[in-house]
Amino acid sequence: MAASDTSSVDSDPEFAAIMDFIRDNPVRESEGSDISVSSVHTSDLSDFEDSDTGVFHQDVPCDRRRLDHHGGGNAVWLRRPISDPVLQPFVRSVGPTSPLGVDATPLEYFQLYFPQQMFEEFSAQTNLYAQQKHRDHFVNTSAAEVSAFLGVQLVMGVVRLPSYKHYWSGDSFLHQSSVSKVMTKNRYEALKDNFHINDRETNPPRGHPNHDKLHMVRPVIDRAKAAFKTLYTPHREVAVDEAMIKFKGRCSFLQYIPAKPHKWGIKAWALCDSTSYYMCDFNIYTGKDLAQVEGQEPLGTRVVMKLVRDTDLLRKYHHVYFDNYFTSVGLVEQLLANGTYSCGTVRVNRKGLPQEIKTVKFKNSGEHLKMQKGGMTAISWCEKKKKVSVLCTANNVDDIQINRPGKRGQPARQYPKPRAIQEYTEHFNAVDKNDQLRTYYGSSAGKAYKWWKYIFWFIMDVSLLNAYVLYKEAPGGPRAKPLTHLEFHLKVAEMLIGQFSSRKRKSYVLNTPVAAKQAIHEPVKITTARGKRLCYTCNKEGRRTPSGKKIQSSFECTICQVALCKEGCWASFHHYN
Repeated sequence: MAASDTSSVDSDPEFAAIMDFIRDNPVRESEGSDISVSSVHTSDLSDFEDSDTGVFHQDVPCDRRRLDHHGGGNAVWLRRPISDPVLQPFVRSVGPTSPLGVDATPLEYFQLYFPQQMFEEFSAQTNLYAQQKHRDHFVNTSAAEVSAFLGVQLVMGVVRLPSYKHYWSGDSFLHQSSVSKVMTKNRYEALKDNFHINDRETNPPRGHPNHDKLHMVRPVIDRAKAAFKTLYTPHREVAVDEAMIKFKGRCSFLQYIPAKPHKWGIKAWALCDSTSYYMCDFNIYTGKDLAQVEGQEPLGTRVVMKLVRDTDLLRKYHHVYFDNYFTSVGLVEQLLANGTYSCGTVRVNRKGLPQEIKTVKFKNSGEHLKMQKGGMTAISWCEKKKKVSVLCTANNVDDIQINRPGKRGQPARQYPKPRAIQEYTEHFNAVDKNDQLRTYYGSSAGKAYKWWKYIFWFIMDVSLLNAYVLYKEAPGGPRAKPLTHLEFHLKVAEMLIGQFSSRKRKSYVLNTPVAAKQAIHEPVKITTARGKRLCYTCNKEGRRTPSGKKIQSSFECTICQVALCKEGCWASFHHYN
């Protein structure tokens, strides 16, 4: 844990005058309260820097007069007067910037992020990897097959089974013809094992200055980030938070965050639109930078400023929301000095917060304390004996009245809630909502040993969700009967697969075929590489060998195209008995 801020001495020459003012206007503390600090977010703290340096980013010019007016420079924290901040109007045109309209197909929207060229690159890299590993048995793939393979992954994300092997099961309750007709199980396994995006041999070794930890998935990351930022302009309210990519294997930058639904995984910093939940940008966290220098900005400040700067939100008067992992006085001031308003919950041990906000205690729900420093407002509010503190420049300072039902027959209660906290609750959850929608129909099926494949699936899922946002908000709408999220997902999967099939023979029908004339049904030797298949009748009736294995036969019917044991099963299947 970062050390608490124990310093109460300000080096500013006006400090004596400020202390005289505070002594003349003492803070009333509620007696008997057991609330002394705000709740602490349980995110990963191993890379968290609690101290705020107040250093502004060198690439961002800062107007000193403007900073003094809005709360930086020589401004001081005051309890009164409290006034609403002067907010510049947000006038950007928001929504999709792509040329596609309502007549475009779901696949065309998805191909804005995954164009046909990417499938050709995937097939080339997959063939190269199989060659490097001397897997002579692997038959080279094509762009059409890779497209169908990814379509199968999307289908598996909707129809979830205990194992990917069950999609080819002989059990009618598990078998999925939508998958089995595209490719055999063996071919699917071969593609899954050899699927590659980038040549690992072109990455410099570890320790080299140009070594890239994300080299294996770098082409997809770069293309997705560029498309996310250029195809959509976010609304006024956006949110920055952590997104977890579920993974629990060997990875040098694996994270453990107990507050997240997926506690183990790879962490990504994300910026999402709070209205449509479109992900505008993301950065994969690969661990601490060992080249950090003394006096560098805190991690939370660097993360937020990079995302906001890369998505071109500075000086556009956006409202950025983030939680107490990121919030600091220095970050809020830096955003405000660059024409961007913000709001976030804040830990009371942050440097720069007024002492009153840190130490105030409350007895009853609805009690609160507000202090202002230029255009920046610090608020502490109590509900159910829990104190919540926020630091904001994007919200008015008035209150709203909320109703809470009484307990055990008591009448309903009504008490004030600061507007800033209410608006934070409404707009902060954009990244969590994106995570929720993304995991409804994820593209990953089964397990993989390589961590980079989970990042690839994450990007593919986010791209599909972003494509759905473009589809819903396409110019020329609204549509008479728009597709739901599930229908859009399945439509993309269906169009990725198309008419592709790598099977040399048709899948046998699980329902009992109708036998034709007895004279032309003849048993012949199976000519496939294995030379045998599961006996249809034995498998249907659940018969096994003495060792518990399923019974196989080397003969099949020339007409019915099902494998059958010559003794018993042949006559029973064709109703000769």
